[in-house]
Amino acid sequence: MEKMKVSVVSRTTLKPSIPTPHHLRKFNLSLLGQDVLAIHYGSVIFFYPADNIESIASTESMCQLKDVLANPDTELLKELVPSTHPNTIRSTLACILLVQLTSFACGGTAVAISVSQKVADASSFCTFIQSWTAMCGRDYGTVELPKLVGASLLPPLDMVTASVPPPPTTRNCTTKRFVFHEPQIKNLKARVATAMGQQQHVRDAEIVLGIILRCASAASQSKSSALLNVVNLRKRMVPPLPGNTIGNLILKYAVMFDENDVEVHQLVSKMKAEFTNVCMDKVRGIKSKKGYKQIGESRKQIARLLNGKSRDINTYTCTNLCGYPFHEMDFGWGKPIWVTSPSDFKNSIVLLDSKWGGIEAWITLDHLEMAIFEHDKELGALASLNPSVLINYSRI
Repeated sequence: MEKMKVSVVSRTTLKPSIPTPHHLRKFNLSLLGQDVLAIHYGSVIFFYPADNIESIASTESMCQLKDVLANPDTELLKELVPSTHPNTIRSTLACILLVQLTSFACGGTAVAISVSQKVADASSFCTFIQSWTAMCGRDYGTVELPKLVGASLLPPLDMVTASVPPPPTTRNCTTKRFVFHEPQIKNLKARVATAMGQQQHVRDAEIVLGIILRCASAASQSKSSALLNVVNLRKRMVPPLPGNTIGNLILKYAVMFDENDVEVHQLVSKMKAEFTNVCMDKVRGIKSKKGYKQIGESRKQIARLLNGKSRDINTYTCTNLCGYPFHEMDFGWGKPIWVTSPSDFKNSIVLLDSKWGGIEAWITLDHLEMAIFEHDKELGALASLNPSVLINYSRI
């Protein structure tokens, strides 16, 4: 396939249509957003076919939408994402939200949206898109007004005591897309539940993450590994926060694995145990002096892992977008044909629900490790490597 060329038609910085009231001009970040780098880590891209599309896009591509969907490619998708464009990446650091609309030669459209991790997490992002699409459809009754809490919920520290993790790297890495099939996930889930011997509810995303970590750890040949995961605080705080609470309301924590954790059920068991421990111990007392101390200790641990100061430990990060209704987002053109969120940061894992069942995963590893990872036999039995999006779709 010929390399896709995207030409910029217009670039605009949007500001409020009316002046912001003086008392709302400054938003004080909470403790949880204090040490987050002010960069846009990733984007969600919504693809819409030509039916009923009359919007003027800000970029144009001579490429056909079906060419993109037939063979999704990381380098090609970068052209559709505003936060990776070399001409704008520096000027956009101060922006809370970035949006790029791309019009294809066939009339199809891609909408890529990226939010600053400093002020919003995945739940905030989804709430914003839901309200935006509701307004596009004039369904004003479902528009949720954002509830901004910030420092009023968890006041920030006077100074950040832990070292700030370095920005993620993309050097010497390879990114691959895998789609894990629903029947195979179900079968593996049953085997894992039997091996764990406990009446625990295991989510599909946990199964997929478990097999990815097993295969990635085997490929890296590291003695130990770590997974950086998050807990959404909204439903777990006392009292719970409403779903429309906007902010970086996630608590980061590390799950540590040793050389004996070589089976999927062992990895899943440790993930669930640490998740339960964080929810029961750290989240419930997060506003207390002990809670602040635990957050500081967790920050130091994560910084050590990401700075490479913990030797012989391969550290992975996971962005789990499963369960969010991204496939329902209708800007007035109908529901998207495909929703994806590629990332090319080293040792990153991004999970999304597939529109046709199963889970889509974007995985980035060291070049040599990916060469081993993608040929793992157990992985091959559960997932397809970069299948066409058009297999289950006939409108294009």
